[in-house]
Amino acid sequence: MKRIGLLLAALAAAKIGTVEYLQRSATRDALVTAYGNEAVAACQKATRADALKPGPVWGASNAVRIEVGNRQAAVSLWQVDHQDWQARFRRTYIVLDATTARCRFDVANGAAVVVEM
Repeated sequence: MKRIGLLLAALAAAKIGTVEYLQRSATRDALVTAYGNEAVAACQKATRADALKPGPVWGASNAVRIEVGNRQAAVSLWQVDHQDWQARFRRTYIVLDATTARCRFDVANGAAVVVEM
């Protein structure tokens, strides 16, 4: 009886993990499909505006990931009235990684920030 309970618990955990993975990967794919070209264009524009030297080439070959919240914003969780609270904890960002730089595209504002690595 104990084995059956453990087996059912393992199956339930596997099901929850699989559903969570599928939901996150589908959300990532939908965001990248919807905003990917806009993110690449904004990153190229931000690269040209920031530096005189040739910057990284942004495109489909870059590593793309989705982040929620900007960890660089100096806001604590309990400071809900702070002007940067939404950016720190709620906004969605598309992050493009190149070999020499990283570009963070804010989906809500349509703005990109390039950081040299």
